[in-house]
Amino acid sequence: MWNLSRSNGIAGVNLVRPIIRSMIYSHRRTLNTLYDSYDSKMLGTVYTPPNLGTVIADWSKLKYDLKEEIKEYLIWKMEGDWHNMSKEEMQVIYFLSYGKYGPRSNESTEYNNPLYLILKSTFSVILFGSVVLSAINIKQDRLVQKKLEELKVKSPGIQH
Repeated sequence: MWNLSRSNGIAGVNLVRPIIRSMIYSHRRTLNTLYDSYDSKMLGTVYTPPNLGTVIADWSKLKYDLKEEIKEYLIWKMEGDWHNMSKEEMQVIYFLSYGKYGPRSNESTEYNNPLYLILKSTFSVILFGSVVLSAINIKQDRLVQKKLEELKVKSPGIQH
């Protein structure tokens, strides 16, 4: 029944091996059955692209995250063969590249907002003022340096 003669000094090894093999096989079969019962859609491995049907008409109303997802999706699609893209995807790509949205839009956007214009003007004035002040300081530093060198030449007896 059980062959104990070839146990290489360890009693019961030949008894345990078939049991371990059957356990491993049964667990492997159970795991394979569980894996096969799950659909890949349930595991979240299939990407569903955003609906591009009304993107052109509703672009200004879409949320920022959805806009970014659409852009990323279309960039990914453009990496492949353009012949595999739908007409709808090509139209949205053209709209995003050349369409009337953002600064090219006729609608009132954040760029036409008075607060935006005031803040932009204030920033520009401060930036320009700091550049002018730096230029004035550089000019004065050069004059002071020149006068110091003239003093060194006129009074050679003073050692530093």
